[in-house]
Amino acid sequence: GDVYKRQSSHHSAKMWLPVPAKFGQRFALGMSERKKDADFVCYMHAERILDALGLHVFNLPGLQKRHVDRVKKDGRWAPGPGENPVIPAETESPPPLKMGGQLAKKLDYPVPNELAWEDFTSWKVHVQQCDEYLEVAHQQYETECYDKDVVPRTGDAFLDATIADVENSGGTDPHSRQTLQNYCFQTNTSYPKLWKSQAVGPINSRRALTTIPVPGYEHITASGVALSKDNSQRRAAMHALAILRRVDPEFASIEAVSYTHLRAHETPEHLVCRLLLEKKKHSSSLQPSRIIVLSIYIYIINESIN
Repeated sequence: GDVYKRQSSHHSAKMWLPVPAKFGQRFALGMSERKKDADFVCYMHAERILDALGLHVFNLPGLQKRHVDRVKKDGRWAPGPGENPVIPAETESPPPLKMGGQLAKKLDYPVPNELAWEDFTSWKVHVQQCDEYLEVAHQQYETECYDKDVVPRTGDAFLDATIADVENSGGTDPHSRQTLQNYCFQTNTSYPKLWKSQAVGPINSRRALTTIPVPGYEHITASGVALSKDNSQRRAAMHALAILRRVDPEFASIEAVSYTHLRAHETPEHLVCRLLLEKKKHSSSLQPSRIIVLSIYIYIINESIN
């Protein structure tokens, strides 16, 4: 069972593992500021200990194979289905895990052996090692970026420059989504309908990543990373605005028009559009009664003007 201990600034969870006698007593340890997270991290440590000792985490071959494929992407090893490797009894357990405190595994660049230049099979093995190296290295790079609330660079000079613009702006703009909405309103472009948010980063340090199409330039994707989903959406809007600032020559004049000015000169039709957009933030559909009320309101205004 788990043993919990409260330290001055964190909880720790300790669990005894039923491993073969030759390995002696093995314990999994997890630490975190919250008891629930300490329990979870302890299970993660237990999984890594079993992998290091060549023991199967799952009895079913299919589940064990999926486990092997998953840890392989993290740059670790686990015995495959049917494998029973002989692991020395003195093999040390992996170091304990702490929420947010795990260090990235150091990667060794794959070097081809002498046979790789002459033997096709050896060369294929080397190519596969290179692919695995690049995959793990890229994943670790993305993890480092997400830990810093930074969008990973794409390799495209233009997009990377706009990402840097957001990072150098000094924090998250709480009104960025409203600013983007105002831009769409003035340019008659479609405000992004799909704000795709997903959890990224390692389990012990999750972040939210939001991507949206840039209004008027839907083939370009804007991104934002933050600890919360709301802030990641604001950061994505900031990135979209940074892109528009560089590609739209009229952006400065459009940005100069204040939201208050727009509200003061909005027509009844604009009012309906604004209310529909605001309502969409809180529900997926507008109630029929609300639409009827808005229609009557527009009719009364039009009649008073005529």
